[in-house]
Amino acid sequence: MRIRYFLLFYFCFSFVYFFFYSLAYLLKIQFWADFFANNKWIVNFLQAVTYAGPLWFFIILMFSLMCRFAVRRFGENFTQMAIKSNMQLGVFKEIVRFDLDK
Repeated sequence: MRIRYFLLFYFCFSFVYFFFYSLAYLLKIQFWADFFANNKWIVNFLQAVTYAGPLWFFIILMFSLMCRFAVRRFGENFTQMAIKSNMQLGVFKEIVRFDLDK
């Protein structure tokens, strides 16, 4: 199940990455060069995304692995906290319902 989500994320990121890469390639055509001549920030953004794409992928991959380790390591505590918060929320709902019945 987790591998499926990872592959989905990987393919979505690859699609976005190659989309921006193809846009940067189209900037070499004269029409797009004339179109973006007055918008230098778009060109800078596309160059930053295409050149730093693998670096961003590595950073996101490391962050996802860190989150996965944190969930495995502290998952039981998170589950207990969620159960407690849901119980408190249930008590709060009962209080609100009691106030609305007046």
